[in-house]
Formats: sequence, structure tokens, C-alpha cells
Amino acid sequence: RLNGSIAGPVRRAVAGGRWFAHAERLTAWIRKETPLQIEFCNNAAGMAAFIGIDLAKNVFQFHGTNADGQAILKRRIRREGLLAEIAELEPCVIGVEACTGAFYWQRKFEALGHTVKVIAPQYVKPFVKHQKNDQNDAAAICTALMLPTMKFVPTKSEEQ
Repeated sequence: RLNGSIAGPVRRAVAGGRWFAHAERLTAWIRKETPLQIEFCNNAAGMAAFIGIDLAKNVFQFHGTNADGQAILKRRIRREGLLAEIAELEPCVIGVEACTGAFYWQRKFEALGHTVKVIAPQYVKPFVKHQKNDQNDAAAICTALMLPTMKFVPTKSEEQ
């Protein structure tokens, strides 16, 4: 028996004969995830060339694209696993939005061999699609990072 919150969408999907076509999407909706939060596999082009990371207190959102701009990595990572996850990646260009912790993470990621660019929030905002949330912010950071004319915030040392 289905509870009232999901009975309607399930009934419509089955009644419309579209159950199998929408099964993955419906399952994700039932789990309270959007289809975009499900991790993608690497495509034939290989590793991520650009990664946008939306920094937060406890949970970070990744958005990675290959050199062609196709999304190949979408993932949420907890603070404890962030450096381990970044260490597993091949060296790439990582973009973060300028905030109080951005330069701390920039130094940590550069120590692991990545190129890190800090982008001012006003340059990221035009690229946010739909509602403002962690996932869309990470995608916007990644999109802004790929622009050849983007202005980046200069690196700051620990003393600054």
C-alpha cells in the first residue's frame, strides 16, 4: 500500500502506460532526490577537466565536466571525505566561489596537484539556472570556470 504523498504520481505513471519509461525518475522522486543528484558514470572522454564545488559547512556539491562541457560528475560529499575524494581525481581545474573558506580549500586542493580558481559571486550568479540551490550553484561555478574571459580572485596567503 502506498501512502498518500506518492500514490497520485504512481497511479498516473501506471495508468498512463509510462511506468517503465519513468521508473528511474519516479524512484528518485520517491527517495526525495532529483534525477540530477544521482551520480553519473564517466563517459568515453575520460576524466573531469573542470570541477565546480559549492562550498558549505558540512556538505559540498561537486559538478564536473569533461573538456567538451558534458557533465560527467555530480555528487554530494561530506566535509570529512572532501580531501580524500579530491585526492583520487586526476589533476584538473577546480573552481570555487569566493567566500571565507575558499582560500583555505584552494591551498589544500593545490597541495594535491590541482589548479584552483576562485570566482567572485557576482560572476557566478548569471550562470545559475532555475532555483538557487547547491547543485545549481556548483553547475554555475563550473560553467563560469570554463569561460576564457572570466576574471578570478587573486590567491591569498594564510597570513592575509
